[in-house]
Amino acid sequence: MKFIKILSALLALLLVFCGCEAKADEPPDREIILPVTDGHDPNDQRGGFTLRIPYDYSEGASPYTAKSRANRYVCGLVYRSMVTLKSDYSYELDLLSDIYTEDNAVWYLYIDDGLSFPNGTQFTAYDLRYSIQCAMAEGSYYASSLGVINSVSVVNATCCKITLKYASKYFPNLLTFPVISYETENRPLFFPGRYSFGEDGTTLVANSDCAVQKIELVSAEDMELLSYEMRMGTYDCVYWQDPLSLGTSSVGGLAGLQSNRMVYLGLNSSAPFTYYADFRKAVAAAIDYSYISSYVYNNFASAPRSIFNPDFYEMQYVSKRSLDLMSANLLLDDMGLTGRDSDGYRTNSRGKRISLDLVVCNESPVKVNVANAVAEMLAEIGIEVKVNAVSYSAFMLALEKYSYDIYIAEVRINSDMDISKLITPYEYQLDGVEYINYGIAPSENLYFSWLGFMGGSVSATEFGSVFESVMPYVPICYTKGSVIFSRDLPFSFGGTDFDMFYDILDWKKQ
Repeated sequence: MKFIKILSALLALLLVFCGCEAKADEPPDREIILPVTDGHDPNDQRGGFTLRIPYDYSEGASPYTAKSRANRYVCGLVYRSMVTLKSDYSYELDLLSDIYTEDNAVWYLYIDDGLSFPNGTQFTAYDLRYSIQCAMAEGSYYASSLGVINSVSVVNATCCKITLKYASKYFPNLLTFPVISYETENRPLFFPGRYSFGEDGTTLVANSDCAVQKIELVSAEDMELLSYEMRMGTYDCVYWQDPLSLGTSSVGGLAGLQSNRMVYLGLNSSAPFTYYADFRKAVAAAIDYSYISSYVYNNFASAPRSIFNPDFYEMQYVSKRSLDLMSANLLLDDMGLTGRDSDGYRTNSRGKRISLDLVVCNESPVKVNVANAVAEMLAEIGIEVKVNAVSYSAFMLALEKYSYDIYIAEVRINSDMDISKLITPYEYQLDGVEYINYGIAPSENLYFSWLGFMGGSVSATEFGSVFESVMPYVPICYTKGSVIFSRDLPFSFGGTDFDMFYDILDWKKQ
């Protein structure tokens, strides 16, 4: 392949942005000084390890519209945000002094009135509002997750008010996007983060004493080639979403990164058997979640705790989903499905074999393996499953036309744990939100229990009980991303899918 040369320093400093118009009242007049200094002292002679990572110079470090994950990770190193998300999906304050709410629907964000940007401009709530509006704007990477916001306004110079479309007690988890000064999106004025761009724009330099003092940004225009370029020794580490597609012997080391991507079994609530909640519960009880996580995903996945990610701090006292063949068989027996044919499969009242059509996208080999594993597990309770692995377009057509009994799919759940796009009945759906509840049983009781959970009046255990009684879909596992790293890298990774360099300031040589 043709290796891509590092672009010149001037191009490295040009950022690609989309315009963003502030919709609220204008803030008090003040001087905006551009261009912005990066806060790095060029006379700093500290040593330390130099890390090489991929970076698309043509895309740049746009705070809101960076599209590639590699560049978003660079943004996470360079910019500061309102909060920092921890590995258990709790948060800690960064540029905010406090977050306050009484009902989880109206939130007040407070800043320290003593903070100033690197050029001396005072940090105010107008900057906060502007940053939120830019993050919500069309084309922003964060726009879809911030769709829960109904309005944002300035209360006073140190306080912003955010009103949500519905209560969400984990809303602060979404405030991880960069904060910049008012009307500087085209050339951001911001607080330097863990690292700053070096003078030539091809490196990041640490803003504190740590093991990795310098990060070299190696030009990468095709992110699909990163694993190949790792083999060629171009980088020290890269992110790779599908670790099962790689062989560690050919790329060096491979470490899992926790994520909030859920693989689930969808059930067609309008089909003859999956229409019944007890049948859906029997299906859920027959699945061996640990086996799928450990063997099908080779430990690059974890079994859910009830509904949610097992890493989520609210789940620490909740048991993981587990296989329960006795309960599965009892549920089916109680439904009167006791007859068996000559092959041992259950039959209906007319003696016809109970058979389910499972559709799965064949473009994901691991999901096809999950589908086959589910088929084998349901056979253990006398239910035949016919796996139909099809192209993505055929898969989506099947979901839209409800031409299936069950299906395997994967969805990324935002860090506020919002599953409304999966369980909201049609009559309560909001305009502009993309719902994906194909065939999932509509339940007002479940929906209002979820609203209570997000509003703080219903506990996680109580909501989990309502979910289990309805079983609208079956959470199978939460998959992991991965980091591919050079065997010569003297550090171990403790990052996450949302911040590969989560703990970089704490890295110590092994």
